[in-house]
Amino acid sequence: MKLRTKFILFFGTFLFIIALSISLYTQYIVGGIFKHQAVSNLRIIAEQSESAYLSFLGAMKVRVIDWTSDAALRDRAKAVMNSPIDSKERELAAKEFGRYVVEKKMPFDKTIFITDLLDKNGIVIASSQQNRIGKNELEEETEHGKVHDIENTLNSKFGDAFFGTIVLDGDENPDPSLSVTVRLFEPMSGDVREPLDLVLLVYYSNVMEIADVLGSGTSIYAGIPSITGRLTQGALLEEYETSDLYLVNNDRYLVTPSRSVRNVMVKQKVDTLPVRECLENGKEINEEYYNYLGVRVLGASMCFQNEGIVVLAEVEKQEIFEPLTTLIKYTTTVGTTAFAFGILIIVLFLKRPLEHIYDIVAVAKKVEGGNLNVSTSIETKDELGYLSSSFNKMIESVRNTQKDLRASKHHVEEEKAKDEALLASLGEGMVATDKSGNIIAINRMAEEMLGWKSDEVIGKKAVDVWSMLDENRNEVPAEQRPITIATTGTSVISNTSMYNRKDDGYFPVAITVNPVMLDEKVIGSIAIFRDITREKELEKTRGDLLSLASHQLRTPLSGTKWLIETLKTGLHGSLTSGQTEYLNEIYKINERMTGLVHDMLGVLRMEGDTAKPKNEDVSIKTIMATLFETFHGVAESKGMRVELPEKTDYTVNTDPLLLRNILESFISNAINYSNPGGSVVINIKEKDSELIFSVKDSGIGIPRSEQRQIFERFYRASNAKTFDTRGSGLGLYIASMLAKKIGARVSFDSEEGRGSTFYLHVPCRSANSLPENVTSV
Repeated sequence: MKLRTKFILFFGTFLFIIALSISLYTQYIVGGIFKHQAVSNLRIIAEQSESAYLSFLGAMKVRVIDWTSDAALRDRAKAVMNSPIDSKERELAAKEFGRYVVEKKMPFDKTIFITDLLDKNGIVIASSQQNRIGKNELEEETEHGKVHDIENTLNSKFGDAFFGTIVLDGDENPDPSLSVTVRLFEPMSGDVREPLDLVLLVYYSNVMEIADVLGSGTSIYAGIPSITGRLTQGALLEEYETSDLYLVNNDRYLVTPSRSVRNVMVKQKVDTLPVRECLENGKEINEEYYNYLGVRVLGASMCFQNEGIVVLAEVEKQEIFEPLTTLIKYTTTVGTTAFAFGILIIVLFLKRPLEHIYDIVAVAKKVEGGNLNVSTSIETKDELGYLSSSFNKMIESVRNTQKDLRASKHHVEEEKAKDEALLASLGEGMVATDKSGNIIAINRMAEEMLGWKSDEVIGKKAVDVWSMLDENRNEVPAEQRPITIATTGTSVISNTSMYNRKDDGYFPVAITVNPVMLDEKVIGSIAIFRDITREKELEKTRGDLLSLASHQLRTPLSGTKWLIETLKTGLHGSLTSGQTEYLNEIYKINERMTGLVHDMLGVLRMEGDTAKPKNEDVSIKTIMATLFETFHGVAESKGMRVELPEKTDYTVNTDPLLLRNILESFISNAINYSNPGGSVVINIKEKDSELIFSVKDSGIGIPRSEQRQIFERFYRASNAKTFDTRGSGLGLYIASMLAKKIGARVSFDSEEGRGSTFYLHVPCRSANSLPENVTSV
């Protein structure tokens, strides 16, 4: 796609997004404001309508309660109540009550068309219409719902009045009607009034007056809009052509005229959201919904749930949003015009700059093809001229860099050839892996030892190519293989493993695996290994020779000891001091030789011993006490101290004698190879289902280059030989062998000249972990 096309699309899209954003803002943000304001106005109208309706009901209430204060009416009502049922006396009293209300009360309010007197059971016992006597209004209330509220009236106090819902098709009057019920009370002394079991039921045919009140805004609060500036009901009807204000009764019928339905007797059903919320849940709403004509409107409702009346003020949504619709149309038109005009400006403005850019692109394509002897020729004073100059400098820089790269490539190839020759001549096998354990390099010696060619194994996981056995010829799981452990950042050294040669069995190897680090992160590992088959054979031969030599040496050494002790007793004559001194030196040398022979025989016995060690619960506290008692005096003689751990109340299941022998070997070495005044610190901690013993000294340490051999038989570090000439080189070897017997592991951490820390890992249940960065054997 050409740059010009991209510019046109970009700026065109930009202008389109602006126009769309304005349109959406107008529709949703401004529209939301319009909607909120309209609903607020409707809520004000609904509240004013509620006030007008309550004022109208209040006037009706005052009128009916005023009737109950008429002593003549009250006396006639009591006369009816106190007369025997179905007697001539009651009939005359009922007629007198009816005559009185028809002549003395009802003429003053032409909207009253029936007045009934009910007993405590809701039975009409007197009426302005004699044919209603005997009618059960309580049953009618139960059957039709909110027609009256007689039950609450019978339990009311003086001054309470109750209104029924507006009824469209009453039996006695074809016009919509509204009923009021009030209880009669007999005045006593002072303000005390005694309730009578009589209810006065008055029917009004004044629903059209209610409609007039709602439509004109006439109420006792008529002065409020002029003061506050709020809309009145009349102003609502004038401001919006689709506005509507009407009442709905408990049967969900329209009971006051609306814009669409002027005659309420058609019984227009109104089952809209605000009606349902009021009559079912007693809630008032201010929101958008569908009206009874199925038109989307904004409306507000006032709920009179007890009376079964809902006041609704509505305006069609389309009329509210009509100004916004017009604005959106104008915005769309202007946006389209701006879009077309903007594209025209872009085409004209970018013509010349784009030609320069095309020139630069043409030169760039030549450079891409390998021609670095080209340049641009744009000499304008603007950004394109600067770009052209910079581009020419870049081409020149690339030419120079290319020359340098050729020289560097030649140097790298030389170094690579040297490295490949070095790896090929290396006398040990080498395998390199990435951090996932996949083989990335293998030298010729490793190919010969393992029987695999590099192209057969590169990219495969090392643990999948050849298997590995431990010293007991059990296969080592992949997660415990040295290469896998090295990818976690830990170096591994092993002399007791076996690798399998392709299709040719297993052979013993000495392995050293180190992680490859970059920015303190492991990126792979390097494994160096060598075939130690010959060494194992020599070791066996040496063991046989040592066994024979040890047995042959033991007898003369014992004889020599007996002869020296006999001479020292003076049995064959007294000795001079010089002779005694020489005999003592000979005795010490003989004892040292005896100890060496004893150690060699012990090693040979241990290597050939297949008996299982004991397994019993061992108190570490007891072991620590025994060790302290054993070495405390020896340490003090060198001016050293032995420090025990604070917490020793552990119990472990193992062989107590072998455990103590291993720790004795560690502590003995720590004392022997430390300078006077130092300390030996013993520690114990639990970690990953292991009980880890550590013995730390401040002695001579072990040279790094000799650490891999420290557990070999008869091996002594070079600095140890000069520090103390008496060692046999068997102590750590014996300790490692004893650890294997009890299922434990030994490891160490050492730095020459700064001391060593030896660890014994005794499993509590199962254990596979090592302390971080510690050499494993």
